Amino acid sequence: MSKFVQLIDKVNICTAFLAGFALMAMVIQVSLDVICKYLINSPIPSTLETVSSYYMIALVFLPLGMVTRDREHINVELFTQGLSKRKLAVFNIFAGILAVIYVACLVFYSTEEAIYMTSIRESWETALVDLEIWPARWFVTVGCFMMLLYLIIHTVAEVRFLITHDEADAPAVDHGNLDIDL
Repeated sequence: MSKFVQLIDKVNICTAFLAGFALMAMVIQVSLDVICKYLINSPIPSTLETVSSYYMIALVFLPLGMVTRDREHINVELFTQGLSKRKLAVFNIFAGILAVIYVACLVFYSTEEAIYMTSIRESWETALVDLEIWPARWFVTVGCFMMLLYLIIHTVAEVRFLITHDEADAPAVDHGNLDIDL
């Protein structure tokens, strides 16, 4: 595996770990909020805002790289299940190029938005404090960027497969293989 892919994998593991940490923190905070609300009639302030502006954003976007790396997105193979390996590779390359363009736009626009919201220090007014939420804007950018990197890696791997294998001796495409040199 190339050093570039190894580096991306390490960063990806960190982002997935942060998403897991956000999940645990959310479970603890919401549970404590419910317990405090019903036992001592004093809920934890800003729980709803924290959950919706930080935890949920982290849970949705930070694992995108891991999901893309492992090809765990929903696939419908109704029309592609009968294709030869080469035709499937061509289809995957086309789909990969479209996905790269789309996700690159997401990265660009989410970065632009995150920069702007950081510059104005975006916050939500709660009953007790102003909760700064601009840092969570970067979760979208990081998650989409990790997804973009893996989409590029997978598309390049499909191109390499198409170039190096002919139909007669083509083994099954190893969707877990990210062993490419960029």
